[in-house]
Amino acid sequence: MTEEYLTRLLGRKDLEDVLRTKLGNLRVETYRTSPLTAPGDNLGSIIVAVDVDLNHPVRHFRGRAGDRGLSLGRVNWGLLPLSPFLRVAFDCSVTVRKEIYLYTLVAPEYVRLQEERGVPLDKRLALFPELYGARATLREDVGQPVDDGALLILENLKVRGFEVRPRLQGLDLNHAELALRNLSGFHALGIALRSHKPLVFKNTVVKAAAPFRLGPSELEHSLGDADKIVDTLQGQPLIAPHLDKVRDLLRKTVESNFSGGGRQEPRQPFATLIHNDFWCANMMFSYGADGDKDAPTGFKILDFQITRYDSPAKDLLFFLFTSLSEGLREEHFDRLIRYYHENLVGYLTLLGCDADRFSFKRFLEDVDTAASSHFLQTLYLLGVIYAEK
Repeated sequence: MTEEYLTRLLGRKDLEDVLRTKLGNLRVETYRTSPLTAPGDNLGSIIVAVDVDLNHPVRHFRGRAGDRGLSLGRVNWGLLPLSPFLRVAFDCSVTVRKEIYLYTLVAPEYVRLQEERGVPLDKRLALFPELYGARATLREDVGQPVDDGALLILENLKVRGFEVRPRLQGLDLNHAELALRNLSGFHALGIALRSHKPLVFKNTVVKAAAPFRLGPSELEHSLGDADKIVDTLQGQPLIAPHLDKVRDLLRKTVESNFSGGGRQEPRQPFATLIHNDFWCANMMFSYGADGDKDAPTGFKILDFQITRYDSPAKDLLFFLFTSLSEGLREEHFDRLIRYYHENLVGYLTLLGCDADRFSFKRFLEDVDTAASSHFLQTLYLLGVIYAEK
Protein backbone atom coordinates (compact mmCIF):
# COMPACT_ATOMS: atom_id res chain seq x y z
CA MET A 1 0.00 0.00 0.00
CA THR A 2 1.62 3.28 -1.11
CA GLU A 3 1.34 6.66 0.56
CA GLU A 4 0.38 8.12 -2.82
CA TYR A 5 -2.61 5.75 -2.97
CA LEU A 6 -3.76 6.76 0.52
CA THR A 7 -3.28 10.45 -0.20
CA ARG A 8 -5.34 10.16 -3.38
CA LEU A 9 -8.21 8.22 -1.81
CA LEU A 10 -8.29 9.42 1.79
CA GLY A 11 -8.96 13.09 1.23
CA ARG A 12 -10.47 15.51 3.72
CA LYS A 13 -13.47 16.07 1.48
CA ASP A 14 -14.07 12.30 1.23
CA LEU A 15 -14.14 12.04 5.00
CA GLU A 16 -16.51 14.98 5.33
CA ASP A 17 -18.87 13.78 2.58
CA VAL A 18 -19.22 10.28 4.00
CA LEU A 19 -19.43 11.27 7.67
CA ARG A 20 -22.11 13.86 6.95
CA THR A 21 -24.55 11.13 5.92
CA LYS A 22 -24.75 10.18 9.62
CA LEU A 23 -23.47 13.16 11.57
CA GLY A 24 -24.84 16.06 9.54
CA ASN A 25 -22.97 19.31 9.06
CA LEU A 26 -19.36 19.05 10.17
CA ARG A 27 -15.83 19.99 9.27
CA VAL A 28 -12.78 17.73 9.48
CA GLU A 29 -10.07 19.68 11.28
CA THR A 30 -7.29 17.10 11.11
CA TYR A 31 -6.94 13.43 10.25
CA ARG A 32 -4.09 10.93 10.27
CA THR A 33 -3.96 7.49 8.66
CA SER A 34 -2.03 4.33 9.47
CA PRO A 35 -2.33 0.65 8.47
CA LEU A 36 -4.61 -1.29 10.82
CA THR A 37 -3.80 -4.81 9.66
CA ALA A 38 -0.59 -6.49 8.59
CA PRO A 39 0.09 -7.14 4.87
CA GLY A 40 -1.79 -10.25 3.76
CA ASP A 41 -4.28 -10.24 6.65
CA ASN A 42 -7.04 -8.81 4.44
CA LEU A 43 -7.16 -9.72 0.77
CA GLY A 44 -10.61 -8.39 -0.16
CA SER A 45 -10.05 -4.88 1.18
CA ILE A 46 -7.51 -2.48 2.65
CA ILE A 47 -8.20 -1.59 6.30
CA VAL A 48 -6.79 1.71 7.52
CA ALA A 49 -6.95 3.32 10.97
CA VAL A 50 -7.88 7.01 10.85
CA ASP A 51 -7.59 9.54 13.69
CA VAL A 52 -10.21 12.20 12.99
CA ASP A 53 -10.79 15.54 14.75
CA LEU A 54 -14.12 17.12 13.88
CA ASN A 55 -15.72 20.50 14.33
CA HIS A 56 -19.36 19.56 14.95
CA PRO A 57 -22.25 21.40 16.68
CA VAL A 58 -23.67 18.23 18.28
CA ARG A 59 -21.59 16.19 20.75
CA HIS A 60 -23.92 13.47 22.01
CA PHE A 61 -22.48 10.61 19.93
CA ARG A 62 -19.50 8.47 20.86
CA GLY A 63 -16.27 10.41 20.86
CA ARG A 64 -14.15 12.79 22.91
CA ALA A 65 -15.22 16.41 23.18
CA GLY A 66 -12.39 18.86 22.67
CA ASP A 67 -11.85 22.60 22.35
CA ARG A 68 -12.38 22.54 18.58
CA GLY A 69 -15.35 20.19 18.47
CA LEU A 70 -15.22 16.44 18.69
CA SER A 71 -12.74 13.67 17.99
CA LEU A 72 -14.03 10.36 16.71
CA GLY A 73 -10.81 8.76 17.82
CA ARG A 74 -9.62 5.95 15.58
CA VAL A 75 -12.08 4.60 13.06
CA ASN A 76 -11.63 1.92 10.42
CA TRP A 77 -11.66 2.91 6.78
CA GLY A 78 -12.22 0.08 4.33
CA LEU A 79 -10.95 0.51 0.75
CA LEU A 80 -10.89 -1.63 -2.37
CA PRO A 81 -7.79 -3.83 -2.75
CA LEU A 82 -5.02 -2.40 -4.91
CA SER A 83 -4.68 -5.46 -7.13
CA PRO A 84 -7.01 -5.66 -10.17
CA PHE A 85 -6.79 -9.46 -9.85
CA LEU A 86 -8.13 -9.36 -6.28
CA ARG A 87 -10.91 -6.97 -7.27
CA VAL A 88 -12.11 -9.55 -9.80
CA ALA A 89 -11.45 -12.56 -7.56
CA PHE A 90 -13.54 -11.03 -4.75
CA ASP A 91 -16.20 -9.74 -7.18
CA CYS A 92 -15.85 -6.31 -5.58
CA SER A 93 -18.43 -4.77 -7.91
CA VAL A 94 -21.01 -6.84 -6.00
CA THR A 95 -19.48 -7.62 -2.61
CA VAL A 96 -18.75 -4.00 -1.70
CA ARG A 97 -22.43 -3.11 -2.01
CA LYS A 98 -23.40 -6.25 -0.10
CA GLU A 99 -21.37 -5.18 2.92
CA ILE A 100 -22.76 -1.66 2.76
CA TYR A 101 -26.31 -3.10 2.69
CA LEU A 102 -25.51 -5.20 5.75
CA TYR A 103 -24.56 -2.16 7.81
CA THR A 104 -27.08 0.34 6.43
CA LEU A 105 -30.14 -1.90 5.93
CA VAL A 106 -29.86 -5.17 7.83
CA ALA A 107 -28.14 -4.13 11.07
CA PRO A 108 -30.75 -1.44 11.98
CA GLU A 109 -33.59 -3.90 11.34
CA TYR A 110 -31.98 -6.51 13.59
CA VAL A 111 -31.78 -3.93 16.38
CA ARG A 112 -35.39 -2.81 15.78
CA LEU A 113 -36.68 -6.37 15.71
CA GLN A 114 -35.20 -7.13 19.14
CA GLU A 115 -36.81 -3.99 20.55
CA GLU A 116 -40.22 -4.72 19.00
CA ARG A 117 -40.27 -8.35 20.16
CA GLY A 118 -39.46 -7.27 23.71
CA VAL A 119 -36.14 -9.08 24.03
CA PRO A 120 -34.76 -8.27 27.53
CA LEU A 121 -31.89 -5.81 27.52
CA ASP A 122 -29.44 -8.35 28.90
CA LYS A 123 -30.29 -10.74 26.04
CA ARG A 124 -30.10 -8.29 23.14
CA LEU A 125 -27.29 -8.76 20.66
CA ALA A 126 -24.98 -5.97 19.51
CA LEU A 127 -23.13 -7.89 16.82
CA PHE A 128 -21.76 -5.15 14.58
CA PRO A 129 -19.25 -2.31 14.91
CA GLU A 130 -20.83 1.14 14.71
CA LEU A 131 -21.13 2.56 11.19
CA TYR A 132 -20.09 6.17 10.56
CA GLY A 133 -20.67 6.25 6.83
CA ALA A 134 -20.38 4.34 3.56
CA ARG A 135 -20.45 4.76 -0.19
CA ALA A 136 -19.82 2.50 -3.17
CA THR A 137 -18.76 5.06 -5.75
CA LEU A 138 -17.53 8.62 -6.17
CA ARG A 139 -20.42 9.34 -8.55
CA GLU A 140 -23.88 10.03 -7.21
CA ASP A 141 -25.77 8.57 -10.18
CA VAL A 142 -27.89 5.56 -9.23
CA GLY A 143 -26.50 2.27 -10.48
CA GLN A 144 -22.95 3.43 -11.04
CA PRO A 145 -20.33 0.65 -10.76
CA VAL A 146 -18.17 0.41 -7.66
CA ASP A 147 -14.97 2.42 -8.07
CA ASP A 148 -11.99 3.72 -6.07
CA GLY A 149 -14.36 6.00 -4.19
CA ALA A 150 -15.80 3.02 -2.27
CA LEU A 151 -15.52 3.61 1.48
CA LEU A 152 -16.80 1.97 4.63
CA ILE A 153 -16.10 3.91 7.84
CA LEU A 154 -16.56 1.89 11.04
CA GLU A 155 -15.56 2.35 14.65
CA ASN A 156 -12.14 0.97 15.49
CA LEU A 157 -12.96 -1.81 17.94
CA LYS A 158 -9.33 -2.08 19.07
CA VAL A 159 -9.74 1.21 20.91
CA ARG A 160 -12.52 -0.40 22.97
CA GLY A 161 -10.34 -3.36 23.87
CA PHE A 162 -11.51 -5.82 21.23
CA GLU A 163 -8.93 -8.06 19.62
CA VAL A 164 -8.64 -10.87 17.06
CA ARG A 165 -7.33 -14.18 18.37
CA PRO A 166 -4.25 -15.67 16.61
CA ARG A 167 -5.36 -17.84 13.70
CA LEU A 168 -2.75 -20.55 14.30
CA GLN A 169 -3.63 -20.78 17.97
CA GLY A 170 -7.37 -21.08 17.44
CA LEU A 171 -10.09 -20.60 20.04
CA ASP A 172 -10.40 -22.33 23.37
CA LEU A 173 -13.77 -23.56 24.67
CA ASN A 174 -14.81 -20.27 26.32
CA HIS A 175 -14.12 -18.26 23.17
CA ALA A 176 -15.75 -20.88 20.95
CA GLU A 177 -18.94 -20.93 23.02
CA LEU A 178 -19.21 -17.13 23.03
CA ALA A 179 -18.75 -17.10 19.25
CA LEU A 180 -21.42 -19.77 18.80
CA ARG A 181 -23.91 -17.95 21.05
CA ASN A 182 -23.55 -14.84 18.93
CA LEU A 183 -23.60 -16.78 15.66
CA SER A 184 -26.83 -18.51 16.65
CA GLY A 185 -28.34 -15.12 17.49
CA PHE A 186 -27.22 -13.67 14.15
CA HIS A 187 -28.93 -16.55 12.35
CA ALA A 188 -32.05 -16.37 14.52
CA LEU A 189 -32.53 -12.69 13.71
CA GLY A 190 -32.61 -13.46 9.98
CA ILE A 191 -35.12 -16.27 10.45
CA ALA A 192 -37.34 -14.13 12.69
CA LEU A 193 -37.22 -11.12 10.36
CA ARG A 194 -38.33 -13.32 7.45
CA SER A 195 -41.15 -14.72 9.60
CA HIS A 196 -42.46 -11.50 11.16
CA LYS A 197 -41.64 -8.94 8.46
CA PRO A 198 -41.35 -10.62 5.06
CA LEU A 199 -41.44 -7.36 3.10
CA VAL A 200 -38.71 -5.81 5.26
CA PHE A 201 -36.72 -9.04 4.87
CA LYS A 202 -37.00 -8.71 1.07
CA ASN A 203 -35.84 -5.10 1.11
CA THR A 204 -32.88 -5.67 3.45
CA VAL A 205 -31.56 -9.21 3.86
CA VAL A 206 -32.19 -10.18 0.25
CA LYS A 207 -30.07 -7.22 -0.91
CA ALA A 208 -27.24 -8.16 1.45
CA ALA A 209 -27.47 -11.76 0.20
CA ALA A 210 -27.10 -10.87 -3.50
CA PRO A 211 -25.39 -13.57 -5.64
CA PHE A 212 -21.66 -13.18 -6.30
CA ARG A 213 -18.72 -15.23 -7.55
CA LEU A 214 -15.42 -15.77 -5.76
CA GLY A 215 -12.18 -16.91 -7.30
CA PRO A 216 -11.07 -17.31 -10.93
CA SER A 217 -13.57 -16.57 -13.68
CA GLU A 218 -12.57 -19.63 -15.77
CA LEU A 219 -13.87 -23.10 -14.92
CA GLU A 220 -10.64 -24.89 -15.86
CA HIS A 221 -8.62 -22.62 -13.59
CA SER A 222 -10.89 -23.41 -10.64
CA LEU A 223 -10.82 -27.13 -11.38
CA GLY A 224 -7.03 -26.96 -11.42
CA ASP A 225 -7.06 -25.25 -8.01
CA ALA A 226 -9.26 -28.04 -6.64
CA ASP A 227 -6.85 -30.67 -7.99
CA LYS A 228 -3.91 -28.88 -6.34
CA ILE A 229 -5.71 -29.06 -2.99
CA VAL A 230 -6.10 -32.82 -3.38
CA ASP A 231 -2.46 -33.20 -4.40
CA THR A 232 -1.33 -31.57 -1.14
CA LEU A 233 -3.24 -34.24 0.81
CA GLN A 234 -1.47 -37.21 -0.73
CA GLY A 235 1.10 -37.45 2.04
CA GLN A 236 -1.53 -37.81 4.76
CA PRO A 237 -2.00 -41.54 5.53
CA LEU A 238 -5.46 -41.10 7.07
CA ILE A 239 -6.71 -39.19 4.02
CA ALA A 240 -4.97 -41.11 1.23
CA PRO A 241 -7.61 -43.90 0.94
CA HIS A 242 -10.28 -41.24 0.32
CA LEU A 243 -8.46 -39.05 -2.20
CA ASP A 244 -10.44 -40.18 -5.25
CA LYS A 245 -13.70 -39.47 -3.46
CA VAL A 246 -12.44 -36.08 -2.29
CA ARG A 247 -11.25 -35.12 -5.79
CA ASP A 248 -14.57 -36.14 -7.32
CA LEU A 249 -16.54 -34.17 -4.73
CA LEU A 250 -14.44 -31.02 -5.12
CA ARG A 251 -14.64 -31.05 -8.92
CA LYS A 252 -18.41 -31.57 -8.79
CA THR A 253 -18.71 -28.67 -6.35
CA VAL A 254 -16.71 -26.37 -8.63
CA GLU A 255 -18.71 -27.36 -11.70
CA SER A 256 -21.97 -26.88 -9.81
CA ASN A 257 -20.94 -23.40 -8.71
CA PHE A 258 -20.11 -22.37 -12.28
CA SER A 259 -23.37 -23.78 -13.66
CA GLY A 260 -25.46 -22.10 -10.99
CA GLY A 261 -26.35 -25.33 -9.26
CA GLY A 262 -24.53 -24.21 -6.14
CA ARG A 263 -27.09 -21.42 -5.63
CA GLN A 264 -30.14 -23.54 -4.96
CA GLU A 265 -32.78 -22.23 -2.59
CA PRO A 266 -31.91 -23.39 0.95
CA ARG A 267 -34.31 -25.60 2.86
CA GLN A 268 -36.77 -24.21 5.35
CA PRO A 269 -37.23 -23.55 8.20
CA PHE A 270 -33.55 -22.86 8.98
CA ALA A 271 -32.69 -20.76 5.90
CA THR A 272 -31.33 -17.37 6.93
CA LEU A 273 -28.67 -14.77 6.22
CA ILE A 274 -25.32 -16.45 6.83
CA HIS A 275 -21.93 -14.80 7.17
CA ASN A 276 -20.29 -17.34 4.84
CA ASP A 277 -16.76 -16.62 6.11
CA PHE A 278 -17.21 -17.10 9.85
CA TRP A 279 -13.79 -17.98 11.20
CA CYS A 280 -11.60 -16.58 13.96
CA ALA A 281 -10.01 -13.83 11.81
CA ASN A 282 -13.45 -12.29 11.20
CA MET A 283 -14.48 -11.92 14.83
CA MET A 284 -13.20 -9.89 17.77
CA PHE A 285 -13.40 -10.47 21.52
CA SER A 286 -13.21 -8.14 24.51
CA TYR A 287 -12.61 -8.89 28.18
CA GLY A 288 -13.65 -7.74 31.62
CA ALA A 289 -11.99 -5.14 33.80
CA ASP A 290 -9.63 -7.77 35.19
CA GLY A 291 -8.29 -8.41 31.67
CA ASP A 292 -8.62 -12.19 32.00
CA LYS A 293 -7.96 -13.42 28.44
CA ASP A 294 -9.50 -16.81 29.30
CA ALA A 295 -12.91 -15.25 30.00
CA PRO A 296 -14.17 -13.18 27.03
CA THR A 297 -17.19 -10.97 27.68
CA GLY A 298 -17.75 -9.04 24.41
CA PHE A 299 -18.00 -10.15 20.79
CA LYS A 300 -18.29 -8.54 17.35
CA ILE A 301 -18.53 -10.00 13.83
CA LEU A 302 -16.55 -8.45 10.96
CA ASP A 303 -16.31 -8.67 7.17
CA PHE A 304 -19.74 -9.14 5.58
CA GLN A 305 -18.70 -9.06 1.92
CA ILE A 306 -19.85 -12.57 0.97
CA THR A 307 -23.06 -13.05 2.95
CA ARG A 308 -25.63 -15.45 1.50
CA TYR A 309 -29.18 -16.63 2.12
CA ASP A 310 -28.41 -20.22 2.97
CA SER A 311 -28.24 -22.90 5.65
CA PRO A 312 -26.79 -21.71 8.99
CA ALA A 313 -25.13 -25.14 9.26
CA LYS A 314 -22.57 -23.90 6.72
CA ASP A 315 -21.38 -21.14 9.06
CA LEU A 316 -21.34 -23.58 11.95
CA LEU A 317 -19.27 -26.25 10.20
CA PHE A 318 -16.90 -23.71 8.65
CA PHE A 319 -16.24 -22.29 12.11
CA LEU A 320 -15.73 -25.68 13.77
CA PHE A 321 -13.22 -26.85 11.15
CA THR A 322 -11.19 -23.64 10.85
CA SER A 323 -11.15 -21.83 14.17
CA LEU A 324 -10.72 -24.15 17.17
CA SER A 325 -7.56 -24.88 19.11
CA GLU A 326 -5.86 -28.22 18.62
CA GLY A 327 -7.91 -31.14 19.91
CA LEU A 328 -10.97 -29.07 20.84
CA ARG A 329 -13.06 -30.08 17.84
CA GLU A 330 -12.28 -33.77 18.27
CA GLU A 331 -13.23 -33.64 21.94
CA HIS A 332 -16.31 -31.39 21.74
CA PHE A 333 -17.63 -31.62 18.16
CA ASP A 334 -21.06 -33.14 18.94
CA ARG A 335 -21.44 -31.03 22.06
CA LEU A 336 -20.74 -27.77 20.21
CA ILE A 337 -23.25 -28.59 17.47
CA ARG A 338 -25.90 -29.20 20.11
CA TYR A 339 -24.79 -26.07 22.00
CA TYR A 340 -25.27 -23.97 18.87
CA HIS A 341 -28.71 -25.46 18.23
CA GLU A 342 -29.89 -24.91 21.81
CA ASN A 343 -28.89 -21.26 21.61
CA LEU A 344 -30.51 -20.87 18.19
CA VAL A 345 -33.81 -22.21 19.51
CA GLY A 346 -33.46 -20.01 22.58
CA TYR A 347 -33.06 -16.85 20.51
CA LEU A 348 -35.89 -17.84 18.18
CA THR A 349 -38.16 -18.28 21.19
CA LEU A 350 -37.20 -14.82 22.49
CA LEU A 351 -38.03 -13.42 19.05
CA GLY A 352 -41.51 -15.00 19.02
CA CYS A 353 -40.89 -17.89 16.61
CA ASP A 354 -42.37 -21.37 16.97
CA ALA A 355 -39.48 -23.39 18.40
CA ASP A 356 -41.16 -26.72 17.56
CA ARG A 357 -40.35 -26.20 13.88
CA PHE A 358 -36.62 -26.15 14.61
CA SER A 359 -35.97 -29.58 16.07
CA PHE A 360 -32.45 -30.91 16.54
CA LYS A 361 -33.22 -33.81 14.21
CA ARG A 362 -34.18 -31.45 11.38
CA PHE A 363 -31.08 -29.37 12.03
CA LEU A 364 -28.81 -32.41 11.78
CA GLU A 365 -30.29 -33.06 8.34
CA ASP A 366 -29.14 -29.57 7.35
CA VAL A 367 -25.70 -30.29 8.81
CA ASP A 368 -25.36 -33.42 6.68
CA THR A 369 -26.35 -31.53 3.53
CA ALA A 370 -24.06 -28.57 4.28
CA ALA A 371 -21.04 -30.75 4.99
CA SER A 372 -20.40 -31.71 1.38
CA SER A 373 -21.34 -28.39 -0.21
CA HIS A 374 -19.08 -26.35 2.11
CA PHE A 375 -16.15 -28.77 2.08
CA LEU A 376 -14.31 -26.96 -0.72
CA GLN A 377 -14.38 -23.55 0.98
CA THR A 378 -13.05 -25.08 4.19
CA LEU A 379 -10.10 -26.67 2.38
CA TYR A 380 -9.31 -23.41 0.59
CA LEU A 381 -9.15 -21.55 3.89
CA LEU A 382 -6.69 -24.01 5.40
CA GLY A 383 -4.14 -22.66 2.92
CA VAL A 384 -4.77 -19.15 4.27
CA ILE A 385 -4.59 -20.21 7.91
CA TYR A 386 -1.23 -21.94 7.54
CA ALA A 387 0.32 -19.49 5.07
CA GLU A 388 3.41 -17.53 6.00
CA LYS A 389 2.57 -14.21 7.70
